[in-house]
This record gives sequence, structure tokens and C-alpha cells, in this order.
Amino acid sequence: KGSRGHPSAAAGERIACREAPGCRGPGGLGMSSSSRSKAGARLEESLQEESKALDELKVMMHAAMERIEDSHEKLQRDEAHLERDREKLVADEVDVRMRQEEVSLL
Repeated sequence: KGSRGHPSAAAGERIACREAPGCRGPGGLGMSSSSRSKAGARLEESLQEESKALDELKVMMHAAMERIEDSHEKLQRDEAHLERDREKLVADEVDVRMRQEEVSLL
């Protein structure tokens, strides 16, 4: 390879970037300043859309988390209610046995 790593340059020969094929614009970035500003605008727009999508996802995740927490609280309330019903059932069974004994004695 020749000067600046360009394959068409002979050893020791310097080629200006604007003369090399595929090399345009200041700094050799391959883009004119208007192309860079358009690309930058597209990138900025894309980043804004991505940011908006992430914000929407955060809102959805927050809502989902609230639903999960509400469901968990409901399950805890339901379990407590079931435990009270079990205790009541045991008490009712004891009461029924006592009454059966009273009836059998009569």
C-alpha cells in the first residue's frame, strides 16, 4: 500500500483525500456537511423515537407492576379469608359433634 494506506498510491506518492475514489468531504468522512447534517437529523429523530418508545415501555411496565402488586394483595386477602373459613369450619364440626352426642344421649 502507498501513502495514507490508499492502494492506488505509489510508494512515497501522496494523494489528497478529495482525489481518492470514495473519499469525500472534510476530514475524509465520506460525506458532505449537508449529508452529515441530514444523517444527524435522522439519527436524532431515531433517538427521539427510541426514547419515546422506552418511555411508553416504562409506563406499561409500571402499570403491569401495579396490576401484579394488586393481584398479590388480593391473593393475600383471599388466603386470609380462606383461613378464617377453615377455622370456622373446624368450630362448626366441633359443634356438630357435640350436638350429635347430645342427641344420642336422648
